[in-house]
Amino acid sequence: MAKHLVISGRVQGVGFRYSMSEEAERLGVTGWVRNRRDGTVEAVLDGATDAVDAVLAWARRGPRGASVTEVEVTEIPSDSSCDRPNRSGAGKPDCRSHLPGRSHAARSRWQPSWQA
Repeated sequence: MAKHLVISGRVQGVGFRYSMSEEAERLGVTGWVRNRRDGTVEAVLDGATDAVDAVLAWARRGPRGASVTEVEVTEIPSDSSCDRPNRSGAGKPDCRSHLPGRSHAARSRWQPSWQA
């Protein structure tokens, strides 16, 4: 199961990306996370349903110092994938033929961030 998240609130400058990548890796979830120019944090998670749901629950709280006000969640259909964020920083991620960890062993680990 893969999900695209946009997290709002006080989520930049509080270690959100690092903490999220640590939590995701601990739970065996692959994907990416990045800051967006509008002050939100964007992420794609992929993995077992229970593990993805656990990271999503964590994202609703965030690390110490964060104040999450909203988490927008979009399920990514199983026939598409999102390897990396949309380079423009707006809208949905660029979708490619494989999700991280789905078919490529080299992508089986959490990919913490791409720069916009």
